[in-house]
Amino acid sequence: MDNTGYRLTDAELQRFLIDGYLTVRPELPAAFHQRVYDRIGAVLERTGNPRNNILPEVPELRRVFGHPRVTGALASILGDGYYLHMHRHCHDRSPGTEPQRLHKDSLHNSRFAVDGNRRHHHARWAMAFYYPQDTDEAMGPTAVVPRSHYLNDRQGEEDEIHLTGEAGTVVIVHYDIWHRATGYLAGDRTRYMVKFLFTRMADPVRRSWRHEPASEAPLWERNGAARDGQRPVLTGVWDYQWRWHLGAGGHAAPAPADGRLAHLVDRLAADDEPTALDAAHALGNRGAAAGVPLAEALQSSDERVRLNAAYGFAPLGAAAVPALGGMLEDGAAEVRARAVDTLGDVGPPAAGAEGALITALRDESELVRGHAADALGTVYADAADAAPAAVALAAALEDENEVVRRNAALSLARVGAAAGTAADQVAMALAAGLSDASHYVRGYSVLGLRRLGTPRARGELLACLESMRWDPSQQRG
Repeated sequence: MDNTGYRLTDAELQRFLIDGYLTVRPELPAAFHQRVYDRIGAVLERTGNPRNNILPEVPELRRVFGHPRVTGALASILGDGYYLHMHRHCHDRSPGTEPQRLHKDSLHNSRFAVDGNRRHHHARWAMAFYYPQDTDEAMGPTAVVPRSHYLNDRQGEEDEIHLTGEAGTVVIVHYDIWHRATGYLAGDRTRYMVKFLFTRMADPVRRSWRHEPASEAPLWERNGAARDGQRPVLTGVWDYQWRWHLGAGGHAAPAPADGRLAHLVDRLAADDEPTALDAAHALGNRGAAAGVPLAEALQSSDERVRLNAAYGFAPLGAAAVPALGGMLEDGAAEVRARAVDTLGDVGPPAAGAEGALITALRDESELVRGHAADALGTVYADAADAAPAAVALAAALEDENEVVRRNAALSLARVGAAAGTAADQVAMALAAGLSDASHYVRGYSVLGLRRLGTPRARGELLACLESMRWDPSQQRG
């Protein structure tokens, strides 16, 4: 179904960039949501929580997450061609259930950076929460801390908001947002929340929402950063993210490389995190002159400085490559991994690091290899010619470490047809990935073959489909 009319407006996307969450309501009848509720209850009673298998167990969920209001919002945030990830979960809360602690999700892959909880600010991943029943404050709804997807420090519950709503409510949240299930205080009915995960397949080069070029200035410029007086104020971060979504790579015209560089570097150690983030972006906006100071800060013994310095490389863009080059040869695996992770966060502007990232994919450290496998897919997604990166990623599908294989398979899916002359080699590697012990490697390999799109890739997919046909009429003896 066409979702063009349901794409977000400029103001709605800006609101998501600021707060990290957005509520949408698919136009489905109440009776439909009741059927979903009943079916979830029956599945949990029969088999226990099906976890990643919630979708085949409750196929009606396709109508929810495939509704144009939901797909339109997701495409606006993650770009056309975003991927419905294999990680899904149904969270059930019964009367009397205790609250969770605030946390950030992880799939045990490179979504966690080398340094603890450092955030990845770009909207490359998102989650969607669906309630099949009316959910009020007393029923243990999910709570999020607005704007916390930009912050490293653990957030306090005093700033959280409860995501409540009538049956059918869907809330899309930035993957890195701090969130938790609250306590079930009153009621006599189990509360279900189905969580799906989505990922962007390529960084933006064009607008995927209802952008009005002549529209008003962004919200943070129009009404003073936070129209509701809420903190923190992260004007420099929001401005970069908005430019990134516009397809400009987030890069502003370089500011003068004046004597303020040392002052900005000092501010990376600020106790006030928004102040440090503002300094990191201000440094990145000063172009190549800030590269060396940022690289030195990224190797600081002060973890706060390391965490905050990493954010300056994204606005720095291509100039990040020479600045990070020396770190890729450091004797400490953590330093090398930090540099690789940062290059991946820079994205396509870091294409000049191809050779170094391919070398990192053969590093003795599985931490470095895992980040390199992730970074190559982000940097070379839909590139003009990604054959060298594709060859290296295909070889990484035989790595002994599951995270390396998992990230390599997803990266090959992101590269897709850009594998070019390496397409047959990639198809063979992905075909082997269909038999990997990891469910995620198998799933990404299916996606990779589909996006590769060559006759050989389609043949491998059909052969896999034929071998996995299931005859439901056969009963177990």
